[in-house]
Amino acid sequence: MEINRPLSYRIAPENLDEFYGQEHLLSKDKFLRNLIENGNIKSALFYGPSG
Repeated sequence: MEINRPLSYRIAPENLDEFYGQEHLLSKDKFLRNLIENGNIKSALFYGPSG
């Protein structure tokens, strides 16, 4: 039942089109989006200030 799932699972994006922000990386034909959609990225580590 959906109501029993934690909020973080219910609102988590299910695909790249549901991400908010980071347009410079995740918009159509952008670097990171292309890597993910083409299966050319195995893992990644991102760091920096949050927000």
